[in-house]
Amino acid sequence: MLDWNLAGAAAAGLLPALRRDCPDRGVIVLSGRPEAREAALAAGADTFVSKGNPPEHLLAAIARYYPDGETATPPLCCIG
Repeated sequence: MLDWNLAGAAAAGLLPALRRDCPDRGVIVLSGRPEAREAALAAGADTFVSKGNPPEHLLAAIARYYPDGETATPPLCCIG
C-alpha cells in the first residue's frame, strides 16, 4: 500500500522502486483525492482506493491479493 499524498515523498517516484524491488507484488495506492486515480494508475499502481470510499473498498482491494484467504505470506512489498 502506498499513500499517494505521502508527506515528503513523491509517490509516483516510489512506484518504480516498488516494481524493481518487488516485481511480483501488487501495489494499492490510497489517496484522499479521488482525482488522483488516473495519475496513480498511469504511474504503475495496480489498484486505487480513495480514502473517502467505504472501508469495504479497501478490504476488497486487499482481498484480491489473498484469493484463497491465505494470510501466511504477505502479498505486498515494503521498501524502506
